[in-house]
Amino acid sequence: MAASDLVSALRTAAADRRPMGRRGLWVSFLSAYGLEAALGGPPPGGSASGDQAGGDQAGGIQWLGLDLQHGDLDLANVVPLLRVAERAGLPVFPRMASHAADAIGRVVDAGAQGVIVPGVESADEAAALVRAIRLPPAGGRSTGAARTALGVTDVGEALLLPMVETAAGLHNAADIAAVDGVDGIFIGPYDLSMSLGCKPGQEPVMTAIASVVETVRSTGKIVGMFTGRPDLLALAPTLDLVAVDTDVSALRRGLADLFS
Repeated sequence: MAASDLVSALRTAAADRRPMGRRGLWVSFLSAYGLEAALGGPPPGGSASGDQAGGDQAGGIQWLGLDLQHGDLDLANVVPLLRVAERAGLPVFPRMASHAADAIGRVVDAGAQGVIVPGVESADEAAALVRAIRLPPAGGRSTGAARTALGVTDVGEALLLPMVETAAGLHNAADIAAVDGVDGIFIGPYDLSMSLGCKPGQEPVMTAIASVVETVRSTGKIVGMFTGRPDLLALAPTLDLVAVDTDVSALRRGLADLFS
């Protein structure tokens, strides 16, 4: 499945209330060279634009999250990483560092298939993000000599996934999901745990996650979440986008296995 096809498939499946459970790698420090080495080459005999895209040549990885908020990446890393992902046929969803409209516009212009935006706590904040990501008349994003406008890449209408990761966001999750132009919600369970005064995996947190999943699913929109723990990963069948873990964790586990 090509990267652009996955975006369409996500929207269609969400509208049909069918979780897709697509598993992704959360990239926080890998350079373009490092990502290329980790993913490997395209399938023998051609590009990764067919059924093998996001398959064996990428170790089963089906999408990539780029952590521009907490990792070692910034906007300058996005295009080089996008080029590697495009070769592998993997959609890319950067997690933005903030709600800044100019940064959102830049990553979408560069060819990202969507953005994940941290700390969204109200419908008004979500509506502002719609204006930042959509071109007129639906929004206020401008266009210029970027990769998408020049025809280097064509991602169609990028996904907008606000993050629910605070008690306020949890309270307003239904209103956030209902905003026209919002494609779904991405749950941040670790910050949500802190906001609720709990530890990850504790019952109030798991109940809160289940309530957000049910709320968003009922609207026919996409549900995503970062996991990084077996109890959270066990919720994958209820989700559309599952960030399994980080590149840091993958490296540490690989080294532990190699030297055990």
